[in-house]
Amino acid sequence: MKLIEAMKSWHIVLEVQHFSLDPHRSTFLPKRYLHNLGVINRKRVLTAPTISILDTIDPALRTPLGGLFENAVLLNLLEGGSASKSISTWKKNSKTNIEVDFIFDSELHQRKIPIECKASLQFKKKHTSNVINYLRATNQKTGFVVSAAPLDRISTDEGFTIFNLPVYLATKDNIEKYTASLNN
Repeated sequence: MKLIEAMKSWHIVLEVQHFSLDPHRSTFLPKRYLHNLGVINRKRVLTAPTISILDTIDPALRTPLGGLFENAVLLNLLEGGSASKSISTWKKNSKTNIEVDFIFDSELHQRKIPIECKASLQFKKKHTSNVINYLRATNQKTGFVVSAAPLDRISTDEGFTIFNLPVYLATKDNIEKYTASLNN
């Protein structure tokens, strides 16, 4: 435990705390990420068979790739400011698998914006379900999915808009910009 605490203080390990709509009932442990994608990829390559977003069809086999996507998105959102920025994660409750990878604290828009990561080449409506659950619970209208699919958006009958950002566009500035485009 001392090693993890030291790595956190050096910003080698980044911890993402769970955001709860009821702060008195949150009992989930934080998610941990490494600050160096090269180290992460090297560790993954040594412990798992080779995977490819293009050639690996089984979603279960692409799970490690999803972890790399999450890590890259976190680093983009923090923009090197891991000590001063607030990013969390959200899980509806302990009895469901409904969770959102990141909740970005937008000072510009005064809200917490949900961001879900998917290791997928296509943006599908099913990828939006966890984000929509969060939007319903918070009475918000805009969320994001980050994947390897092209820039796109889905609008629902309930008035929700979910943007798909390609992983290379998943930055704080772009999330703020696309959120603002719907608020004007």
